Amino acid sequence: MEIEIKEGMIIIMEQKVKFDKEYATQWLKEVDYLKTVGIEPTFDKEINGVKTYKYTKNKKLFEALAKFHN
Repeated sequence: MEIEIKEGMIIIMEQKVKFDKEYATQWLKEVDYLKTVGIEPTFDKEINGVKTYKYTKNKKLFEALAKFHN
């Protein structure tokens, strides 16, 4: 939030933040681990020969990622 004071008036400006609904990874070790715990990518895409795997963000995904990265 940004606050600006002009001529005795207070103007509050909100900044809109975009929230990505998908978690993305290119690390195949992470992709393989997620598959072993039953989490499949929602979709994948390839740009310039690099494949990115996208997952819907949810509690199960983040619990699995926490365990993987611990």
